[in-house]
Amino acid sequence: MTYVMSDLHGMYEKYIQMLDVIGFSDEDTLIINGDICDRGPRAAEIYLDVMGRDNVEVIKGNHEVMAEIDLERLFEEYRGYSIEVMYLLGRRDLWTWFSNGGDRTVKSLSYETEEDRWRILDFIKSLPLYKIVTVEDKRYVIVHGGLGSFTEDMNIEDVSPADLLWTRPNFDGSYCDDGSTYLIVGHTPTMTIGSGKAEIYHGRGNVIAIDCGAVFEDRGGRLACLCLDTGEEFYV
Repeated sequence: MTYVMSDLHGMYEKYIQMLDVIGFSDEDTLIINGDICDRGPRAAEIYLDVMGRDNVEVIKGNHEVMAEIDLERLFEEYRGYSIEVMYLLGRRDLWTWFSNGGDRTVKSLSYETEEDRWRILDFIKSLPLYKIVTVEDKRYVIVHGGLGSFTEDMNIEDVSPADLLWTRPNFDGSYCDDGSTYLIVGHTPTMTIGSGKAEIYHGRGNVIAIDCGAVFEDRGGRLACLCLDTGEEFYV
């Protein structure tokens, strides 16, 4: 089976619980559609777990982009020292990232070895911006944010990284009229679209939104997972 989830945001326990709920095995494939880090407390543990699994693929999210830019600077400046020091100082030049939950990622990394911190950073930098998979005669274009001003006469390679990472689609629109292609996005908690519920949103066109706000527990957010083979939805 092929599964897809998104926007884990450091919620390690929910991630592990979801693997148990879906009965994830070595015969399955999991695609994580960006934003493993920030806001939640245990991003480093999630990264280390997925890095050790051959059947888990990760797409870069906008929070990975913010993290990779600032972490490389921090690791160079604090090479050989605990980055707990930097966390406690509350670096002003990292305000934008920290105000979007980056401080929680740094706190999480502070518990790991220097070697593992660099391994995680290298992994983040290597992540692709999109993935296209075909399951049961259906084609899924998986991007974190959206496709921006994409039209059917364009290739996805023509879409800018900023559009793939930061834009939000027309959730009830259609980006392809062939009847068998679907756009799967994260980035936008589904509580802010459609019915306002923390559940996977299937638009009237070909867009499927799967970020159900796992880190926003005070707003009823949940971690969602979609099985592409069966269409079954799972929540924790």
